[in-house]
Amino acid sequence: MKLSLGLMVLIALVLSGCVSIKAVEKTVSDPGRSTVKIQAISSGGKQNLGSGVVIGPNLIATNCHVVRKAKRAYLSQPDRLYPVLAQAALPEFDVCILKTDHLNLPAADLAESEDIKVGDDIVLSGYPFALSLSMRQGKVIGLYPHGDSQIIEINAGFNHGASGGGVFDSHGKLIGLMTFMGPEAGTIHFYVIPVSWLAQGLKQDFAPLKPFPELSFWEKGDFVKFK
Repeated sequence: MKLSLGLMVLIALVLSGCVSIKAVEKTVSDPGRSTVKIQAISSGGKQNLGSGVVIGPNLIATNCHVVRKAKRAYLSQPDRLYPVLAQAALPEFDVCILKTDHLNLPAADLAESEDIKVGDDIVLSGYPFALSLSMRQGKVIGLYPHGDSQIIEINAGFNHGASGGGVFDSHGKLIGLMTFMGPEAGTIHFYVIPVSWLAQGLKQDFAPLKPFPELSFWEKGDFVKFK
């Protein structure tokens, strides 16, 4: 029997103790409702800005490079502030799952990674430059195998502060997180890590927020577009 990604994430939540088996997860077809702003503050007081997506009760997925140097961090949407209480990190894939409390926001519905196709319509949802929520449309223009899944290339750009924000399909389901960009033939290309990696992030142990040194695959130069 093949399990859906949404069910796999729910099972991971149950096994990690983040939610009881009786809990009914709310989902949302409006991407903006499940997107949050992230403020990550280092021990020296330097602030890094990013975005995240609610994927379960009090759980937010984002990129590890957003919170890597953080001693404390906060989530907001639009005016309330929620402290990050713990995180589960999978630095190699640039996946960090943040835990907070009393977050009254619906979780994003999750797409199946294998259903994503070149040419699919998408919507990006995030907080570029830590300003107001920005949502823009685009398309999937490339899929590149990496690890046990595939990196998604999109034709819609994103800026600082949008990292960790969601990329949603035409049905409002989360397909991945805006993560990195890179130059090629004189132009900038934009890439998304797949939603299937979030379930792996949930399998990691939660621990209090603290800086960590590990870099992700793309920061180490391990992403090869054409193999």
